[in-house]
Amino acid sequence: MSTFIACTDGSDLAERGIATGVKLLARSGDRIVLATAVETVPTGLAAPMTQLGAQPGLPPPLPPTHEQTMIETVLAQGAELLEATAERLDLPDAERRVLDGKPGVVLCALVDELHADVLIIAQRGQGALRRALLGSVSSYVVHHASCPVLVVPDSTTT
Repeated sequence: MSTFIACTDGSDLAERGIATGVKLLARSGDRIVLATAVETVPTGLAAPMTQLGAQPGLPPPLPPTHEQTMIETVLAQGAELLEATAERLDLPDAERRVLDGKPGVVLCALVDELHADVLIIAQRGQGALRRALLGSVSSYVVHHASCPVLVVPDSTTT
């Protein structure tokens, strides 16, 4: 039995990449793990705003629980994304993992945690300059993952 991690950001491209990768690699009984990464970066605004109290002409201060509520909301949206992806791709038995952190880093950590055989990811087809400036998750995992990486290109640009 092989373990495949299939990455999604919710885009059509990511779904096409997962569908292609699963079709090419997965066999009956294989473990498929759908993964998405979110970055829940606290703003740090709730505590200082609460200390200020109500100020004329400003919105009311954020409650102290605001940061945690926002984090929980982002993680729940990630879970909903994975549920919808599993449904659309007819992968009811796929495990779902919402990862918190920089996508490339947390995906590589998941590869190590699960001893994955292959990581499946789509490539956006950014130009060299944009990729150099902004980075690329697919490029990062190709260079840092401890397993083979199947990068599925955007077939609409070829």
